[in-house]
Amino acid sequence: MKLLTLPVSEHLLDIGVEELHKQSVDWLSKINFWLDEMDFFYRLIADKKKNIVPIVVQNTIWHVEKKLMKLSGTEIREIQNTVTKHEQELNLIMMNKMNEEEIFREFHFELNLKIKTFEKQYIHLKKEVFELIEQISKGEVHLNDVTKNIFERRSVRKYQNKSVTKPIIKKILECGTMAPSATNKQPWKFYILTQSDVIHEFSKEIVKVAMRESSASVLGLFDFPNSEEQMKVSDMVFYHAPVVVFITSPIKDEWADLDIGMCAQNMMLAAHSFGLESCPIGFAKYVEKSTAYDKLKIPANEKVNLAIIFGYGDETPLLHERKKGNVFFID
Repeated sequence: MKLLTLPVSEHLLDIGVEELHKQSVDWLSKINFWLDEMDFFYRLIADKKKNIVPIVVQNTIWHVEKKLMKLSGTEIREIQNTVTKHEQELNLIMMNKMNEEEIFREFHFELNLKIKTFEKQYIHLKKEVFELIEQISKGEVHLNDVTKNIFERRSVRKYQNKSVTKPIIKKILECGTMAPSATNKQPWKFYILTQSDVIHEFSKEIVKVAMRESSASVLGLFDFPNSEEQMKVSDMVFYHAPVVVFITSPIKDEWADLDIGMCAQNMMLAAHSFGLESCPIGFAKYVEKSTAYDKLKIPANEKVNLAIIFGYGDETPLLHERKKGNVFFID
């Protein structure tokens, strides 16, 4: 058995090339096992997410999933590729086609250290997964499709450059019209923008009105660029979403605000069930005082209650902690 023991490095390999080959095979087997385990953890957590769990646990789920994604993605794939390279170079040594034994020693030592470090991280992650599953199992309540959709919906302000088809938009609007309304007046009307340049123009005009009429405290909620040049390219109201829906109601309908709120929630939940994200834009009411308003062709007896943006999301916002101590059972 050929030994790699020449005293040219502090990292001596006192085992033969056949044993090194066996070690490479063992490493690859271990990596494949880790990948299978992580895939199982993904599916296990996905199944548990169907249940109602406290907000803090939902955020823990997000962090654990993020770590799983990191370890099962680039990190383990990089190690897997490096082990394959280790085996290829070992074969060259066995065939006497490679004489840089010292370089191989250093390579082997670093790879061995990298695998041990990864294994420690993975063992720690497995412990987190098991603790998470135990947390979820303590007080889980099974969700159905509707309640799961409610718990998963988020307000998204970053969208992919991908259009939404009209049949989907129409179905979202139809879901909105299924909301209850005072004396069944169904006061809502919908005015839809889908052209990016038009949406961007409306956004700029709304910003001008907002900066003129809003208080400093309200403006502080928005990240307005300082330079005029930046304002020309940034969409600070509709976030470059591909669909904007203005919802209006009759000016003299005193209950319409409540009706529109229920209509809007139906629409956002429906969008999420179709794989879309959304965000309500109250700031859009300023469109009524903008120079772009006439383009919507909204009758004089209607007011804009709200706008909602829709699109394919490009972010996954964390769930914010919900207020407590606001539930009172009157016996």
